[in-house]
Formats: sequence, C-alpha cells, structure tokens
Amino acid sequence: MAFDSEHPETEGMPPAAASRDDAILPIEGTLTAFIGRAQRGPVNRAIAVGSYEEYRRVFGGNTAFSHLSHAVLHYFQNGGQHAVIVRAINRGRRASLALPTSTLPLKLRARHPGAHELIRVSVDHDEWSLYPSRFNLTVQRVARQGSQLVEDQEIFRGMSVDASDPNYLGKALAVSNLITVEGSVPDSRPLRTVANSVGEPVTYLLMEADGYDGEELTDYDIIGSREESTGLFALDRVARFDLLCIPAPPSGRDLGITSLVAAERYCAERHAMLIIDPPASWRSATAALLNARRFGFNSPNALRYYPRLTPKVGSERFPNGLPACGAVAGILARKDSREGMWASSGRHWRESPRWPLQPALARRYSSNLAAKLPRNVRQPRTPPGSPTSNEFSRAASATLHYRISMLPGSNWPTKIGERGTWCEWRKRWNR
Repeated sequence: MAFDSEHPETEGMPPAAASRDDAILPIEGTLTAFIGRAQRGPVNRAIAVGSYEEYRRVFGGNTAFSHLSHAVLHYFQNGGQHAVIVRAINRGRRASLALPTSTLPLKLRARHPGAHELIRVSVDHDEWSLYPSRFNLTVQRVARQGSQLVEDQEIFRGMSVDASDPNYLGKALAVSNLITVEGSVPDSRPLRTVANSVGEPVTYLLMEADGYDGEELTDYDIIGSREESTGLFALDRVARFDLLCIPAPPSGRDLGITSLVAAERYCAERHAMLIIDPPASWRSATAALLNARRFGFNSPNALRYYPRLTPKVGSERFPNGLPACGAVAGILARKDSREGMWASSGRHWRESPRWPLQPALARRYSSNLAAKLPRNVRQPRTPPGSPTSNEFSRAASATLHYRISMLPGSNWPTKIGERGTWCEWRKRWNR
C-alpha cells in the first residue's frame, strides 16, 4: 500500500492510540471516500484500506442493514485501488462483560459498538502465583455466535491491577483494538476462568450484554460535526480524496436532501466529486425520465447515474437493487489509473460494471455503463499537486451516464438532469 504506516488509522489502531494531528497522507491515484454503516470497526474515524480483504478485516462483511460493504466490494472489483472508510452509527451500543474478582468485578467493554463485535476473554494466573496482583488476559473476536473461528486475538501477559505498575491493565487496554476498561480497575485481580470439566481446552467468557448495531442513519449522523470530527468531517483527517460515496440503505429510503446538500458543499470545499445513488422509486427507465427533472438537486460537484445494479445470481435478495456508486467510482479510478488524470480526453470511452453485476432494469431494456468526455473540455492549467489538480477528473465524472435502450432501435446516450436532454428524451420516447 502507498499509505503511511506510521499513522494509527492506516493500521486500524483505536482512537485512543491516535493523535488528532495525525492524518492520512496523500497517495498517488484516485482515492474514494465511503461513509455508511458497517458490521464493526472504529466509528467516525477515517480508515484507509487498499483492498476489500482489508475492509473485511476492520469492518466485517455484508449486512442486512447496510450496502456499504457491497459498494466497497464493487469499487475494488471495478478497478479501485485506494479507499477511505468512515463508519457512521446511530444509537449503537458496545457489548460488555464483568469479570469476577475477590472484591469488585472488573468491567470490560468492546472497543467498538455493534452486535457483531463478538468478544470473549480468558484469564489465567500461570507464572504469577507468587505475584497476587498479576495475571494473563487473552481477548479474542470470533466470527459468529458459537463459532471457534478466531478472527482477531490479543494476549496481555503479566498485567497488573496496581496503577503504579508499568504493566497496569488500564494503560495496556487503552491501546487495545478489541476491548477497554469501563470505570476503574479494582484492587484485586480477576479470578481464573476454569473449564467446566477436566481435560477441556481453555475456557472463555462471552460478553454478558450484547452490542447493538443501532438504527438507520439520519442526516445528523451522516453530516456529523466539524468540531468533533464526526460524519463527513471525519474526512478532515484525510489530506486529499477525489470521490465520495454515501450508499443508500437497503430499506429503500433515499438519502435525505440535507445530507446531499451538506455532502456536495463539503466536496466543493475539498475539490472532490459526490456520487449520488438514484432514488429507489426510479424502478424503470420511464420513472427515471419522468422524475429526473423533479429531482431538484444539480451541482458541478455531484454526479448522478441510472440505473442501480443487481447481482446476476440472487437478484431477488435485493428488491431495490444495489447502489452502483462504488462500481462507478471504481470505473473512474480504473480509467485514471490506466490513462492518467491528465490524459487527453478528446474522445468517447465506455466501461461496463464487471461480473457478477448487471444494471437493475427489466429485460426489455438494455444498458451499459458509459462515460462521455466532451471534446470541448479543456484540461486545467493548474499543475498537478495543487488543490484543484483533480478538477479535470471532476469534469469527466460530471458527464458519466448510462446508455439506455428505451425501445428497439432507439439507443442514445443520456445524462440524468442535463438541460436540453429532457426535450430530446421526451421527443424520442413519444415516437
């Protein structure tokens, strides 16, 4: 990866281990930012990933309540190489556990909120029988309830409940990726976890209170706060990004206009492009034609497309289709990687989403993802590396569209929301 490995966010370190002055340094190539709900992982932190496997390691896989993982997968499948993820959450809760001691319990909590933070712990006193304040702590995250498949593990040897000890438990868990201390550490060490019967392997204690994934994101959760560096403003820690994707939720609810306006203004401030998913009500090309002008949101820093995508196998699982913002961003990143952001654009170019995706249209329609670079687009005079060095990519992105076959023998390129195109649509459609 081209990211700076000295920065905690790049390595998936928890917020407690990171300074607010740390930032994700610029990289070569197109960098896409994603904001949405995830199975697990840091909340309101900009985490750099260079592949879908890295995303899964930090944020987990697909969920029924979010399309973020699908969008990131489509991004890397279609040519993206670098991404930044911001996990947003609404009323999430962290799992918790109380380890028994000879006095007060030692209360622990999962580092991050969510029902998929399946943490278990084990305590032993091996090698510390002569040191009554010391113990060993093993923390694991398993793949699913009842599973023995360990996804992540941390071992803390020789921990102490003495605050003056260099191996003080409270200090050690401050840099843990999995767990943290809730409240104060009691004066006595936790009791050993004992197997239920002789000969059993190491015994682990599961979290007593499960985590909670929260509710669907509101505009407030997506926009966040600049002062607290949450939501959109978590990207302030990223030196530069080019594209922004906020995938629509599976419920069919569209992203609120407040979020769209805030995201567009933030992209304008950062010289980036917002990729907007089409409304869920646009279930046909006819609906897209009739409602495109009524959408009420146009901006030089925002790109709209139609239609959404659907898997070629198992499409019935996604009645509203899958947002294609990740695939669109991947295609643009692939084009930039192949030809360069400053390559000549005096021609047309077309790209299609890679297998196993297809446009979410009825069979009587056909569509390919295509992009048109107008011949009259001039390359900016600003040299590479300046704040507006990606302006040319924005100009190219602004003309991204689907080529839709409305009726047999009537195949023409369109750009949703483009002035002058509406009359051409109506004229051709009424033929």
